[in-house]
Amino acid sequence: MKDRRKKVLVLGGTGEARAIVEGMRDVYGDKLTLVYSLAGVTRSPEVPEGVEVMTGGFGGKEGFEAYIREAEVSAVINATHPFAATMTRNAYDVSNSLGVPLLRVEREVWEPEEGDEWSEVQDVESASFYVPRFGKRCMLALGGRHIHLFSKWTRVFFLVRLVELPDGGVLPLESYAMRVDKDVLSVEEEKGLMEEHEIDVLVVRNSGGATTASKLLAAREKGISVIMLQRPPSLGGDTAQNFEELKEWCAGII
Repeated sequence: MKDRRKKVLVLGGTGEARAIVEGMRDVYGDKLTLVYSLAGVTRSPEVPEGVEVMTGGFGGKEGFEAYIREAEVSAVINATHPFAATMTRNAYDVSNSLGVPLLRVEREVWEPEEGDEWSEVQDVESASFYVPRFGKRCMLALGGRHIHLFSKWTRVFFLVRLVELPDGGVLPLESYAMRVDKDVLSVEEEKGLMEEHEIDVLVVRNSGGATTASKLLAAREKGISVIMLQRPPSLGGDTAQNFEELKEWCAGII
């Protein structure tokens, strides 16, 4: 007998996305079929149990549209990283084109507070340009995709924060150290790391949320300059910032 439950595709890759799927499984497991999608960027991702998991992406916008049609997806929840701009745009365009309900899970953005020394920039190229103006020992918390843009600064030391080792185990930088783990550090641990490496400038994306804000609090306490990469502009549409808002949205689908 064909499963008559509506199918919801959750675009994941973050800790919040995994928690969302697990929460939805517990609340709606008998009403919805959940599919958790990962782009396959992380080699050993943590995946939720009790739901269908697919990895490797869709093959661009056309592949995503084909999947939505063939899998008969009833709704899409975009819980990707705030800087996953391509997937966000594809989900927005395809969902609108097919008339499939779409919800974007959005973390609250970080805002500068008293004691912060922020310089906000629009893109990674600009962030790279300003590094030597603020310091000579830089902590990079941008992920691994754009490290090469900082390689021109041969007299700057970089502490690079990554969730897994890069291919080959090396980075295209003259002087650097790597911190490779998935741990969320406390403010005191972040301060200790900054002190150990004598960091005087932090480059970070405005990912938002409370979980990873400790590096910003540590920078504030130590008077460290922050180069803050602003988020891509919002595309509009339905959004939720917590699980209660998400449940209200899901109720309309069920």
